Amino acid sequence: MKLHYEKIQKVYSIWICTMPTKKWEYNISRYRFTEEHLIGRTQAERSHYDLITIVLVCLGSKSHKQLKGILRLLNMLLLDNMGSQEKQELLAKEFNVTMTPHLEKGVATMCNLSEGIERRGERRGEKRGRKLGEEVGEKRGWDLGKQDDVLEMLKDGVPFEKIAQYTKLSLEAIADIAKQNKLI
Repeated sequence: MKLHYEKIQKVYSIWICTMPTKKWEYNISRYRFTEEHLIGRTQAERSHYDLITIVLVCLGSKSHKQLKGILRLLNMLLLDNMGSQEKQELLAKEFNVTMTPHLEKGVATMCNLSEGIERRGERRGEKRGRKLGEEVGEKRGWDLGKQDDVLEMLKDGVPFEKIAQYTKLSLEAIADIAKQNKLI
């Protein structure tokens, strides 16, 4: 079997980051292979090893109206909260893009995709928020219940050590509850 490495084609991989750190916002970087001689001096033809280029495009939270060029275009298409029709009009007017039925369908799909991702993120955030709220509320409820138990035991004259044994609270926590309620 003969391998045909000479048929390998160069690949460009473009990564679009929509929520980078502030340091990386509105930045476009290119990464590619270079030859480095560790031992010896034989040189390969660049076309033999330079077979991948990675382009990292970082957008951010600004409106497309605040940007220029390709960053303006990408921010408008991918991040700005506007409908498909408005995006199509901007593509034609500002970027001289001739809208074809195929392109119109692509823009509509992209708008629906971004809206779907946003809705999914909102649902996920709401679910996490509810869970955290329930956990905090449950803990607060247990703490208040324990505090009520401590207060009742203090009023009945139960020693701090016994209260600590029953409630698993520290002597300091019991003393704090007693002080807050003017029992000592």
